[in-house]
Amino acid sequence: MLEVIRRWGVEKKWMFAIVMGTVTVAFVGGMGMLGMSGPTGIYAAKVNGDEILVTEFERAYKNTYQRYQQMIGEEWNDEMAEQFGLKRQVLMQMVDQRLWIDRAEELGLAVSDAEVREALMEIGAFQINGRFNPAQYKQALKRIRTSAEAFEASVRTDLLASKARTFAVAAAGVSHADMTLFATPAEDDAKLSAEERAEQDRTRMQGLNNRKQNQVMSSVVAHLRQTADLELFPENVGI
Repeated sequence: MLEVIRRWGVEKKWMFAIVMGTVTVAFVGGMGMLGMSGPTGIYAAKVNGDEILVTEFERAYKNTYQRYQQMIGEEWNDEMAEQFGLKRQVLMQMVDQRLWIDRAEELGLAVSDAEVREALMEIGAFQINGRFNPAQYKQALKRIRTSAEAFEASVRTDLLASKARTFAVAAAGVSHADMTLFATPAEDDAKLSAEERAEQDRTRMQGLNNRKQNQVMSSVVAHLRQTADLELFPENVGI
């Protein structure tokens, strides 16, 4: 955690006589962005001169694979992952993350220490009985062999990319034409009560807004990829 939390954890050691449980894979999902050392010159991609090492990709792929395994269960296997094109998805997600970070820097966006602290405190793997636990945090980082400084840097980076994505979709408003389409009642609307109609309207509007945001996001991502100095090395990651 940030220095104040690390210091608090040391001062209050007696409060944290706990048994360390299993750190969930969701907690380490972003660790591929830490830039840990790997074989020099072995790249999965280069994004505007920023290198994504094969070791970073492998770590991110393993985490993603395990998340799918947790969600789907025993049916999940290597063949299914290949059918889903999981390796390519992971690689492009890592590329897009770097592109969003670059975009955030262009926009002059920043992430404060308070925002990092708040994000860390909300991670379930660091909590005991729903509250952030410094001892739990330290043990979790020890398990994945990284320092608090490195992990906090990765959290800051993730938050920065998230801000850029939020900024991109902020202007994704619903046009008058969209509203006209939205306001056209379905054939069975007349059968609905006022409460049911209101709920259906809210559902339609939310769906319409989500579609608009997805369209904007896809358009921005396509533009970022097209204008970036981007090199992919799929053969290095088994694609």
